[in-house]
Amino acid sequence: METAEADRTERAFADEGEGPRDLFGRGVRLVVSYIRMHPRPFAIAVFGAFLFAIGSVAVTVALGWVTDRVLRPAFTPEGVDSSTVWLGIGAVMGLTAVRALGIGIRRYYSGVTGAAVAATLRERVSDRYRDLALSYHRTRPTGELLAHMEADVEAAIEVLYPVPFAIGVIFLVLFALVSLVATDPFLTLIGLLTVPALGLMNRSFALQMQAQPGGSRSGSARCPPLRTSRSTERSS
Repeated sequence: METAEADRTERAFADEGEGPRDLFGRGVRLVVSYIRMHPRPFAIAVFGAFLFAIGSVAVTVALGWVTDRVLRPAFTPEGVDSSTVWLGIGAVMGLTAVRALGIGIRRYYSGVTGAAVAATLRERVSDRYRDLALSYHRTRPTGELLAHMEADVEAAIEVLYPVPFAIGVIFLVLFALVSLVATDPFLTLIGLLTVPALGLMNRSFALQMQAQPGGSRSGSARCPPLRTSRSTERSS
């Protein structure tokens, strides 16, 4: 009875279908629910992404300063003071270290967040197993029950790992936009036109990839079965 009812429920959900907006909304709510389980390591990972973004933009600013104040004057008769050279080296190396530190913090605490969420989900699955009747466990193979505890949990949290990196990309775009405005308004205009165009292209590609499995299944359903030759049948 329980198995038949579950099969009918799954078929009903499959027949209803789901649009891209519904799928995106479900994904956002799922990620938010994961973050609420363990917000502290996630916040530290986002802080690391912030350091990475500000360090990346600051390094480019430092390289521009070194080019104007160290490299170009070095080819003039006046030359460059040693203090200015060491200041430029220290600025580039220090900001590069900040960028590398941000990468390390983001990656480490992103893994900590994923491991903590996975442990919480496994506890919930095990609690659910204890609440179920023994008849359910008798009708399910042990490998299936273990797969729900391990493989399904790992697959469920895969969406969480790139979230701090994505937030870091948003920080990077904002800081780069501020730097462009301060440098050249014309370059800012080019950047404002290029980034949305790339976003639209990415969105179009994602929609085409989402629609491809359905089209391939329908196409394969219309294909006639392959006929083997007599020589192939004899060799087999």
